[in-house]
Amino acid sequence: RGVIFRLFRNNENKWTCEPLHNATKGKGYAPFGGLLLNPVDNQLYGTMQRGGTSNGGVIFRVKQSGNEYEVIHNFKLGTGYGPAGPLVRDGAGNLYGTTFFGGSRDGGVVYKLTKSGSTYTYGVLRHFSNSEDSDWGGYQPTQGPLLIGSDGRLYGATTSGGCSAADDAANAHCPNTTTTPAGILFRLNRSGGGFTVLHTFDSDPSSGGYGPYGGLIE
Repeated sequence: RGVIFRLFRNNENKWTCEPLHNATKGKGYAPFGGLLLNPVDNQLYGTMQRGGTSNGGVIFRVKQSGNEYEVIHNFKLGTGYGPAGPLVRDGAGNLYGTTFFGGSRDGGVVYKLTKSGSTYTYGVLRHFSNSEDSDWGGYQPTQGPLLIGSDGRLYGATTSGGCSAADDAANAHCPNTTTTPAGILFRLNRSGGGFTVLHTFDSDPSSGGYGPYGGLIE
């Protein structure tokens, strides 16, 4: 079901792999997306795609020794499940991420864990839609991390959906449209407002690529 591990050099200067935590169904399993080392509390933060109270995955933290593994959020259908990418952290200590499924429109979500002392409060910043009549904003975020840009806003991508030329709503919201949309690039305020489609990918083989998979860099 997966493990959290560390790799270190032993006394003979050889690399050694040491398990820190064995994943379980009740507290999350199937680790996904990599770990984030929080520079404030020096703990590791990450996600599990499955398990937890609703079997939708979890967000966890654990000490670098492997002790005190703690679930800080259980994913569920209505607010997103199946975390899609690794966590990112802003200067205030808040955490951000995405899920591939769930949300109010079942196309995944962008979420925020707002820090207050040593605790976090989960909230959804954006519900993506996989409905054919309202998916101009894309759905199913990529497995890459969100980017916190130099302007302080979040940037990311979805693997599916986008601005269809046949959708009047898309024509009003999108810089480009296509008859065969296959993912988008988007921008979002860290407060949750200001969602903007920056580009729609086209699944036509001559379009120059579609179905983005990773994260963005600046």
